[in-house]
Parts: sequence; C-alpha cells; structure tokens
Amino acid sequence: MQRKSSKTKGYSKEFREKAVRLVQECGQSIADVAKHLVCSQESVRRWNEKAIHTLDPKTAERIAQQGHQT
Repeated sequence: MQRKSSKTKGYSKEFREKAVRLVQECGQSIADVAKHLVCSQESVRRWNEKAIHTLDPKTAERIAQQGHQT
C-alpha cells in the first residue's frame, strides 16, 4: 500500500478564503486561525501572503501594516 504524501492534502478555495478573511477582516492572528480551522500556521500564512499580493498596492500596504501592529 502506498502512503500519500502530506503535500497531496488539499484545501478548497472556500476554505482558504475563509482563513484569509479571518486574518484580514476579523483581525485574528494566523496562529488562532490555524488552530480554529485545524490546519498549519504555515498554510494560513502562505494563503494570506498570496492574497495580499493579488490586491491593489494600497490595500496590500494597509493590510501589511495592520499585521505589524500586533
């Protein structure tokens, strides 16, 4: 029997968007979101970074600054 790599585990687009919303709009920490959604902090961090980079520059800067205020 073959073992599946942990890298093959995927999350739906909706799940990733929910995680990003919790961080960006609700102000929850990446650690809290990961714990609540039972996924890794690294995954939430990556999804959040990717979302920031797809925004217009002013919105991305605002969100990045909010993250540094905590």
